[in-house]
Amino acid sequence: MKKIKIALVGFGGIARSHYISLEALKKADLPIELVAICDANISQFTASVTINSGGFEITLPKELHLYTNADEMLAKEDFDMVDICLPTFLHKDFTVKFLKAGKHVLCEKPMALSSKDCEEMLLAAKESERQLMIGLCLRFSPPYLYLKELIEQKAYGNLSYISMERLSVSPTWSAGNWLQAEEKSGGMLLDMHIHDIDMARFLLGEPQSVSTVTCKQIPHYHTESTRLYYKNTVVEVKALQQAHPDVPFFVGFDARFEKATVRMEQNTVRVFPDGAEAFTPTLDTTNPISNEIEYFVNLLLSNASNTKNSPADSAKTVKLIELLRESSGHGGIQLPFLL
Repeated sequence: MKKIKIALVGFGGIARSHYISLEALKKADLPIELVAICDANISQFTASVTINSGGFEITLPKELHLYTNADEMLAKEDFDMVDICLPTFLHKDFTVKFLKAGKHVLCEKPMALSSKDCEEMLLAAKESERQLMIGLCLRFSPPYLYLKELIEQKAYGNLSYISMERLSVSPTWSAGNWLQAEEKSGGMLLDMHIHDIDMARFLLGEPQSVSTVTCKQIPHYHTESTRLYYKNTVVEVKALQQAHPDVPFFVGFDARFEKATVRMEQNTVRVFPDGAEAFTPTLDTTNPISNEIEYFVNLLLSNASNTKNSPADSAKTVKLIELLRESSGHGGIQLPFLL
């Protein structure tokens, strides 16, 4: 079987999760080989990094080729795929660069700072005839996939209400503090709120309209409350990025069906059926980042079409985020989502 050779670009916090996943997938016999890592800051290769989900201290093997310049890596290394874990404001330029160089690209979320940048990335993928996928990892997360299955199979009737929530301390861990520079990260709307906004689309399709209220303090939005309007389902999405430093990162959802309530807190799901005992379903415990990487590699190995997380779909989520920003800028007015 062909082995997919991979280069990892960027070695900050989220890249450490990708590196650990790549190593685990290789040990699990996925035919991959990490051949090089590139980061403009040479100290990143030995630095200890902490993000909202924990700390990462990694000792890289001596045989792994390390670069501080992407063009040099392109000139010297033979690889099939690049895993881009750079700050958001660099996503478009580096994705286009590698696609034009004939490489398949897995790029961390969000796809780009704007829908216009997304269109450039889509065009580059089409012209290069290479695969592009965006790392919207919740689409590969077992609790959310379980919820999607309940919705589609109507196991407890129709979904009438869902609330999704994400809570974090202020993101002070990024290199040069780029996460708190709205012109570089897109603010919390694009960086963190996007997870649950994309999940609403993944679970229920396109909303008819949206409204968002925010609280903004220098240097960025830190609180969002969004309502997505569907014909028969109430959808609320909440996010906070200014929690007390001692408050742990939190993620969860509450979903009310006709015959049950399903709750998830910190990736643990509980089902409360009407008239029956609550239970904890047995779910896959695999890491969503590992799952997304494995899915993308298998697309390359089989030359298959991406039916689960296409780049065009990721671009639509960025467009929806732009509409949320417009709504928040006008006091939370309800706006139609027109594709």
